[in-house]
Amino acid sequence: MAVYSKQETAKLLGIAPVTLDRLRRRKSISFRKVGSRVLFTQADIDQFLEQSLVPSAREVTPCERK
Repeated sequence: MAVYSKQETAKLLGIAPVTLDRLRRRKSISFRKVGSRVLFTQADIDQFLEQSLVPSAREVTPCERK
């Protein structure tokens, strides 16, 4: 199981560590805490990315479009 630090996870997601902290506080991304260390698994990252999916216009039915 791959485990990443806060800095590594932020880099993987292409966001600043402070943004990752904000997502973590809002419980938008799962994490592990070992002592004072905050760690993320690949599964945590994959789940976050899946939840962040915005469907394309082709995937949205006409009545769902605004």
